[in-house]
Amino acid sequence: MQSASILHQEAEPLYTRSQVEPGNEILEALPPVVLQLEAEPLYTRSQVEPGNEILEALPPVVEDVKLISRRCLGFFPFYFLVLAFTSGCDSVVSGAKDILVTPATPIASVPAPKNTNKKPNTSRYAALEAEIHAKINQYRQSQNLPPLTLDPRISEQARIHSQAMASRKATFSHDGFEKRVDAIAKSIPYRSAGENLAYNQGYRKPVDQAVEGWLNSPGHYKNIVGDFDLTGVGVVKTPQGRYYFTQIFIRRAKYGIF
Repeated sequence: MQSASILHQEAEPLYTRSQVEPGNEILEALPPVVLQLEAEPLYTRSQVEPGNEILEALPPVVEDVKLISRRCLGFFPFYFLVLAFTSGCDSVVSGAKDILVTPATPIASVPAPKNTNKKPNTSRYAALEAEIHAKINQYRQSQNLPPLTLDPRISEQARIHSQAMASRKATFSHDGFEKRVDAIAKSIPYRSAGENLAYNQGYRKPVDQAVEGWLNSPGHYKNIVGDFDLTGVGVVKTPQGRYYFTQIFIRRAKYGIF
């Protein structure tokens, strides 16, 4: 078992590759701000439509270490976050983008507990959630990987988080991820879990933009092609037209083996 060491270094200024349509000009480019570094800063490729002028990418969370890179391309924001947790070990493993979490002791599958909290209205977003699920599975199939089964219990937790971020009851972050996984574990014993987040505004095809961004960033990509078998997706749109995306990945525990 290997533990990833934390390096203290100043990153080289790196910039995203962008396909910019006529009328979009690069206004400002800033190198990443690095606090503590275990991996190269994360960047995403963005296809920017006319009128979109801001790209900000947040790389995977490594414990409490955060890396931020910025590049100004216009007006509308486009954000990403990724988190991958592993269990059943005593140290950080598999590189900088996996961090240790100790889940609640998995139990036999039981009906999901009743939640008295108000649920997000899913009727308007179900088609977008299904589209994300289909696109992720389509890519996994192209890589000869088995498809992910969409589980409504996982999607419920993903929707709650997207709704919380959209209503500003939660920040755009992975805060509360352990609680979401604990809620899932009450009915689905699991071995590992991961989470991808994104939000965007001003794009004609927000789902395409989110999925493309995930596929073009190492941390999100790792979750997409990871050894998971279940997933849940939650999409919420604010009155201002901003879409929030949460996708949770789960690898089930089999026969009590972790």
